Amino acid sequence: MTRLKAFSVHLSISATIFLVLLGFILLRWYPQPYFAYDGGWRGIRIVFSVDIVLGPLLTLIVFKPGKRWLKFDLAVIALLQLAALTYGVTTVYQQRTALVVFFRGAFYTVAGSQIPITAPQGPRFIQASHTHPTYVAVHLPATRAKRYVIFTAVFHGAPPPYLRGSLYRKFRARDTLASGINVTKLVKGRPADQRRLAAFLHGRPASAFAFVPLDCRYRRLLLVIRRHDAKIIGPLEINPYPLFEFY
Repeated sequence: MTRLKAFSVHLSISATIFLVLLGFILLRWYPQPYFAYDGGWRGIRIVFSVDIVLGPLLTLIVFKPGKRWLKFDLAVIALLQLAALTYGVTTVYQQRTALVVFFRGAFYTVAGSQIPITAPQGPRFIQASHTHPTYVAVHLPATRAKRYVIFTAVFHGAPPPYLRGSLYRKFRARDTLASGINVTKLVKGRPADQRRLAAFLHGRPASAFAFVPLDCRYRRLLLVIRRHDAKIIGPLEINPYPLFEFY
């Protein structure tokens, strides 16, 4: 086997593994819109670097037909690639979009690495988040005094309410319908956003949807919910500011 053929074989195997992981990441850990705006793209680059680049490149460098200890060298490369790939996938998993928390009229994403902060009740709501994001809602106390205690604690270093697992409750999409902002007013004087809105609506009335602010790690945009059945339709790349300011 020639050096180039060995490189090609290793690259083909690595590419197959990468495509399998890519599909899982796209469909499970970072479904849209979270892949683009909540770290999925950055995670893919980590996996690509250690799977597609590292292993095949090392094979190309060290492979030489008839070389003594060649099998040992290739075994070491395989172990290095496996270790690097395990590290990369673990990192992507820890940074996955684990929770999408509805709080005071907006959605906030929570990474897997932030789950310990949500203790003690948070983990109870994230059993499914190991494979896909879980939606939860924050339920604030009914009395003003108790709410004051929660918000005051934030100024003294406590996690914000959307990271307080003790406040989590089951998410119901219909509860978000009243939280949508006036998207027509929002895009007024913003030609690019007007075009995005028109392309999404495609002749449908804006009143048929609720446009709820969504705070991802790398972008703030709108999550669209259909009013007649409270179904989450998808993202709209329009920044909700200045009609809405996140917590």
